[in-house]
Amino acid sequence: MDLQERSRSYQGNIYFENPNNTWVIQYQFIPENAAVLDVGCANGELGKVLFQNKNCAVYGMDYNEFSLENARKSGAYRELHQVDLNVFSGSEFPHLHGLFDYIILGDVLEHLTEPDQVLEKLKKFLRPAGFFLISLPNLAHISIKLQLIHDEFNYTQTGLLDQTHIHFFTWKTLPKFFADLSMKIEKATATIEPLTEGEETCRFRKLPLGMRKLFFDDIHSWVFQYIMLVSVAGGKEELEMQNRGCLEFTKDSVAGEIWLFHTRKKRFLSIYFPKLMAFWERFMNKKR
Repeated sequence: MDLQERSRSYQGNIYFENPNNTWVIQYQFIPENAAVLDVGCANGELGKVLFQNKNCAVYGMDYNEFSLENARKSGAYRELHQVDLNVFSGSEFPHLHGLFDYIILGDVLEHLTEPDQVLEKLKKFLRPAGFFLISLPNLAHISIKLQLIHDEFNYTQTGLLDQTHIHFFTWKTLPKFFADLSMKIEKATATIEPLTEGEETCRFRKLPLGMRKLFFDDIHSWVFQYIMLVSVAGGKEELEMQNRGCLEFTKDSVAGEIWLFHTRKKRFLSIYFPKLMAFWERFMNKKR
């Protein structure tokens, strides 16, 4: 996928009626009148609504020249810079040091050769009480677990296994990743993605009953992206444990009311336990 095509793949509007959307969640984290650095700003959709609706002072960085051209048309960004974070030193923009309340890294770190070093360099751009707002894809999503069971690991042009992803994360590896950088996860939530109808659902149905139950009961199997508000802490002691606690989700931790965690037992049974569903229907019919 060339840069122009990749830029087009990220174009789209932010639908605020959909709470299960990374841009919507990131938008909700940012208060009015904040100074924001949007790293990996893409075509500028998030920066645009932060500027228009919340009067934020928004600055942007991206590697893709076509995306930056589109972001510039939005009129939302005070400054836009073409930056390759893999060769980024942090010293190129001294006028931005200590300027920002929030630095957004929306699905960026997984593309970098040394994401930990990039975070260290970006720390100098934060104000003392500033935050990183970071979203990352979940390698342990059920669709990937199903691939691995079949000895597969298929890259795609976009998505969880985007062909440009070179670092992968799960909820159990993220706490140490941030703790090693003296960073604390203050808040965390996620977007949820159920299995698609077709091959994925068919594969799931063929799993042994116990494995289906194990996967279904693990909320992290259904997490598509983690969205985290992260601060720069004073030291590393106990940070990993605190970070882990932030990512120990319940069904109330994730965005919106996702159908997967509703009490719609009938739909759940029909998709994942069809034989049990057939038995239940026969039983109910006999009772009538």
